[in-house]
Amino acid sequence: MKMLQDDQTKNILLTLRKNSSVLKNLLGKSTSEVIVNKNELQEAGFRFNYITDSATTKKGSTAYFCYGYAYFILEHEQYVIMRRKDVPV
Repeated sequence: MKMLQDDQTKNILLTLRKNSSVLKNLLGKSTSEVIVNKNELQEAGFRFNYITDSATTKKGSTAYFCYGYAYFILEHEQYVIMRRKDVPV
């Protein structure tokens, strides 16, 4: 039983790291935020059900976090990605 739990935990952590890496790569180094579509995220291997945290911003939007990165859902399957430290919560 413990081995199964260890494997499940390992798989969750690997998925969270992959999600963080996808957000980091799509954001790039020089920009503070980027808008991408859902297809871009999915094609890069992003899994929407795996986040490390979420919060409601001052404007009432929900920010979804994956370690040091965040994303917001916009209209028409668009998402804005930014660094966690830049999220106005």
